[in-house]
Amino acid sequence: GGGIALYVSDSAASERLAISMTSAESMWVSIATPTTTIVVGNIYRPPRSDTTLFCEELERGIRQARQHCDHILLLGDFNAKNSAWLETDQTDALGEDMVNLLAILHLHQHVSFSTHLHRQTPKACLDLVITDFPEDVINVSSLAPLGASDHVVISGSTQNPTKQPSHVSKPNRTSWKWTPDTIAPLRQALLTANLIPESPHNRSVDGFWNHWK
Repeated sequence: GGGIALYVSDSAASERLAISMTSAESMWVSIATPTTTIVVGNIYRPPRSDTTLFCEELERGIRQARQHCDHILLLGDFNAKNSAWLETDQTDALGEDMVNLLAILHLHQHVSFSTHLHRQTPKACLDLVITDFPEDVINVSSLAPLGASDHVVISGSTQNPTKQPSHVSKPNRTSWKWTPDTIAPLRQALLTANLIPESPHNRSVDGFWNHWK
């Protein structure tokens, strides 16, 4: 395995960004369309790559990329499994960490079928398409593998997402690193956090969702 490439039409204005990862092969490119700017991150994470370092570098890369665009699109072989993506997969440590990270960064994973084959039999969902696009503007499907590859080809199409309005802002989130040194500050933060909506009218399932999403 290994090796990545990203092709961009000559008609699109594009620029490769100086974002690097030591735990994975990656290429980050900013692409301008008439209505918006998208950063595409192409990623291959080797199976034995350090998962903690990968998540840290992925988060840092996404935050850097967002300084150059209105939307983000990540794709590639992440070698992570989560039953939320494919029900028959057994969630591994990286898959669990990635679901949490994507939730914090307001990103969606769109692939829900096996992408890795074993003797032509579907085995696992390892190849992902991750965006901050609205769910209804992107579609992904699988095509037959190329040559002797044991991964399917993922085909995708999307309507052109529009630039996010300037008045739309996403809340700041605190991601705690679980070490013995962080237990005391975490306890204090929980004691002082506004965990319940102030208005009693919002103390419903929908109210809590709107408060915390």
